[in-house]
Amino acid sequence: MKLIINFIFILIIFIQEALSDDLVITKFNIFSGNKKASYYAVANGICNVFNRHYLHQGFECVAVESNGSAENLKLLATGEADLAVIKSSELNQFSINNAKELQNENNLVARIHDEYLTILVQKDCQINNLSDLTNKIVNIGSIGSTSALVVKEYFNDSLIQPKEIVNFGADKSFKMMCDKKIDAWVYFMGHPNDGFKGVLNQCDLKLISLSQDEVNNFLKIAPFLHKDQLARNYYKNLEDNLNTVSSRTFLSSRINLNPKIVELIKNILVNHKEELLTEGDIFKSFPIGD
Repeated sequence: MKLIINFIFILIIFIQEALSDDLVITKFNIFSGNKKASYYAVANGICNVFNRHYLHQGFECVAVESNGSAENLKLLATGEADLAVIKSSELNQFSINNAKELQNENNLVARIHDEYLTILVQKDCQINNLSDLTNKIVNIGSIGSTSALVVKEYFNDSLIQPKEIVNFGADKSFKMMCDKKIDAWVYFMGHPNDGFKGVLNQCDLKLISLSQDEVNNFLKIAPFLHKDQLARNYYKNLEDNLNTVSSRTFLSSRINLNPKIVELIKNILVNHKEELLTEGDIFKSFPIGD
C-alpha cells in the first residue's frame, strides 16, 4: 500500500513539474541526529510526506544528519539550520548551563515525540538497576549531548562509579552492545525505534526499568524531566511497561524562516498523521494530529 501511495504521488509530481518547467524550487532543511536514531527518522519521514504534497508547489524539504539537539540549537542560531529537532527548552538549558554555551532563540513549530531514558544492558551482566553499573563499562552518549550531561550528573549525585564511561553515538553503540564491548547504554531516545528493535531481536540484550527511587533522583537533579513509562507493546521482547523518565522534543525553526514553510510543515504534522505513520514506527508516539 505504501508503495502504491508513493507511486501515485511521484506520478502526480512528475506530471505537474513537466507542465511547469519554469518552477523555482525553494529548498529548506531539517537538521536531525544520527541516521540510525530517532531524530533522523523523524526529520526524514516529515520531509518525505512534505515533498509528496508540496514539491510541485516549489518547496523541497531535505533531512540532514547532525550530532543531535545541542548542535542543532547552534545551527538554528547561525542560520545553517532552517528547522531542527531539539529537546525541550528546559533540557536544552541544562545542556547549555553545563557546557557553558549561549542560549539560542528559536521558534517552536510543534511538539513531536517524547524521548525516554533508555537503559539497554547485557543479559549476562547481572544489571537490574543503575546502582549495578558500578565497575561496569557504560556508554552515556556523545560528549556534550544532553544524555551524557544528565546521566553523568546522576552518577555523581548517586555515587555510582562505573569502571569506564564511554561516549558513543547511536550507530557505534548498537554494534558495541551486540559485540559485548560495553555492558550498558544509558541514553535518551525516542521509541518505538527500529535500531532498538533490531538489536533486541538479534543480540543478547535487555531493557530495564528505573526504580521509584531512581525516578525521584532524576527528577531532583533535572526537574524538567517527567515521570513516564516505556510501553511494552513497542517491542515484543518486553513483558511489562518499563518505568523511566522522559523529556519533551520539539521541531523548531530559525527566527527568520519563511512563514509559508512553517505553515506547510504544521499542516503536514496536524493533518497527515496517517501518512506519517507509513514512514516509521516512531510516528506512533507523536501527540500531534489527535
